[in-house]
Amino acid sequence: MRNNLLGAAALPIEEWPQLVPLDAPNLPRLESSLLPSWAGRFAGALSDSTETPPELAVGMVLVSCATAAARRLRVQLSNGHIEPCNLWVVVALPSGNRKSAVQAAATAPLMAWEREQAVNLEPEIVRLASERKTLEARVKEIRHRAAKERDSRKARQLTDEAAELEANLPEIPTAPRLWTSDSTPERLGGLLAEHDECMAWLSSEGG
Repeated sequence: MRNNLLGAAALPIEEWPQLVPLDAPNLPRLESSLLPSWAGRFAGALSDSTETPPELAVGMVLVSCATAAARRLRVQLSNGHIEPCNLWVVVALPSGNRKSAVQAAATAPLMAWEREQAVNLEPEIVRLASERKTLEARVKEIRHRAAKERDSRKARQLTDEAAELEANLPEIPTAPRLWTSDSTPERLGGLLAEHDECMAWLSSEGG
């Protein structure tokens, strides 16, 4: 229905910006200089050293930064509307264009952080795993005694003791992971459950 029939003022028509056809032969370049400070310098050096298009290095630097920031940053669009800082990047290049080399360089800080965290957590993981095994053995022994106890009251006490020990078994921490590159959908679901529902999937393969 026309605006004048509703008694409302005609709304101004906003002009669409000039669209870039997807089949255009000369798309705008995504140069490393568009990234600020060290990120731009690193992307430019990576592109030069691997002799790859700057778009590949820029894309991988962006997703690596997004992976590192994913657990710390949220965007509040309005009251009660908060979104994670997810980023989807696709760099389309034929095979043999050194995508793996660029990904390895861009994600090296992520891998270094994961290794450092694993080393720091290892003593605690070993300690808690040993403690858990000891308590599980104790639970097994108490349950065995409860099964043989003829006095129902004592059997109930032993059963309750075993249940209390089981309820307080220590949780063994998992070394934190930020990303994966080769996971089935089922395994990805497990990774999300283990790592606060946050996991990046960065792969140099289209599949």
